[in-house]
Amino acid sequence: MSAIVTAATPEHYAAAKALMLEYRATSLAEDYAVGGCGLDEELASFPGPYAPPSGFILLATLDGVPCGCLALRAFTHDAGEVMRMFVQPHARGKGLAEQLMRALITKAPSMGYSTLNLDSLHRFKAAHKLYEKLGFTYCEPYNPEMADKRDHMVFMRLPLAASVAA
Repeated sequence: MSAIVTAATPEHYAAAKALMLEYRATSLAEDYAVGGCGLDEELASFPGPYAPPSGFILLATLDGVPCGCLALRAFTHDAGEVMRMFVQPHARGKGLAEQLMRALITKAPSMGYSTLNLDSLHRFKAAHKLYEKLGFTYCEPYNPEMADKRDHMVFMRLPLAASVAA
């Protein structure tokens, strides 16, 4: 049985940190080789930007065991940034990524966000299809510091009033 929980205990945060480290080792090794993605800095002050009141971390569990995560942090006062989507290989194909995204999209407006932004490496095509299904559209880099990464990344945005997640 699957469940989505908001990280709130030391055990939740430890599980999220472990999943993010696994994400870096298995999915971001190539990105780290060409300049990193800021995860080391985030983990040094964890949960840092993902802590309430402006952020949160969601965990996906199967039979009570964490196997996926997704985080939200503030980008501006009214825009959140979706970060660190990861589901372990053994748990893929069970709809957990969609459950995580729907939970995040549902929760974000209660934190004052009217827009969600995200970026993703080009090779994560399945994730892009999910984001499109949920109403995200492709956009120009929303962060000027990321403009030079267009060749490796896609940028997407969701006005929450346009969400199909509910």
